[in-house]
Amino acid sequence: MVVRIAPPVEAKVLLCGTQIVEPISGDPKIYQLIGDVECKNYDILSIDENEDGAYFDLREFKAKGDGAHKGIVIKSSNVKIDGGVITGCTTALSVDRKNDCEIKSFKAIKSTGKAFTIRGNNNTIIGSLCIEAADDCFELRENNAGDRNTILRSTSINAGTGPGGGQGIQFRGSGNAIGCSVIGGSREGFQIQASFEGVTIKNCIAMNNARQGIWIEGCSGGTAGAVKNYIISNWVLENKGPGIQLGGSNTKECAGAKDNEIKFNMVLNNDMNGIFVEGEATDNTIMYNIAFKNGSEEETFDLYDGNYNCDDNLWKKNAFETSSNLGEKKCIH
Repeated sequence: MVVRIAPPVEAKVLLCGTQIVEPISGDPKIYQLIGDVECKNYDILSIDENEDGAYFDLREFKAKGDGAHKGIVIKSSNVKIDGGVITGCTTALSVDRKNDCEIKSFKAIKSTGKAFTIRGNNNTIIGSLCIEAADDCFELRENNAGDRNTILRSTSINAGTGPGGGQGIQFRGSGNAIGCSVIGGSREGFQIQASFEGVTIKNCIAMNNARQGIWIEGCSGGTAGAVKNYIISNWVLENKGPGIQLGGSNTKECAGAKDNEIKFNMVLNNDMNGIFVEGEATDNTIMYNIAFKNGSEEETFDLYDGNYNCDDNLWKKNAFETSSNLGEKKCIH
């Protein structure tokens, strides 16, 4: 790591608010930080604009924050972060309305807010870890309509330790979660917020979360529910709420979750309904899932449709023991 003291206004890459970090090579720019750092009163590493395409080797870098400032703040596109351990920051890593960044093998520990906030298009988190965040562990959100971000093979443990709780992985825009694990969160494991579409959650684990394992939000505050999302081949088990839930609506002017596909999931030992489709959630497809030992077998079941005749959704070729097949058609299969 090469640093020199200079006024912060000249900086493109700042360490602890006062040290300018110089690249070790020029085209493309490569930065390397080595050692342990403790920062107070500043963000740990600020990557300003005009650093597009820069690569940061943080594999031997650890830093501790003061609980009131951020860890790594990325304000350029196509930045690559490789490694790094950040402890005790409000947000360990944020991408601020930029695109095509890659975050690999990064660890966020005991964040006092949301550990990762990714806002922009085509940003990717790979093989990263969040342990104990006061709010969400991972928040992926769009900057412009249609933006899409991806998280791969990453893990959330004990999200939402603060008074308001938090999700393990939250989508506020289109995107993908592939091969991820969310364990022990104080709220939902995975959440797709109302109105958003085009999210795929695949080959993931949602386990031992205090609410739903996977929550596809319905009508919320007058905003229509999430649509055209894909929940495929996940293990959803031992959550305190429903395993997978599709939200409904309490008003005719606002639709519930719609046109979502729930397929090939293993849903086991959740305290409430295994797969729960609220009555106003419509045109959803629930097929080829395995759901056992969920709910109480009296008021909650392996499979539950809130519409008495469950004819607003397609239930087909699921394996289960108990269901809410109460209407004449008995259409949960």
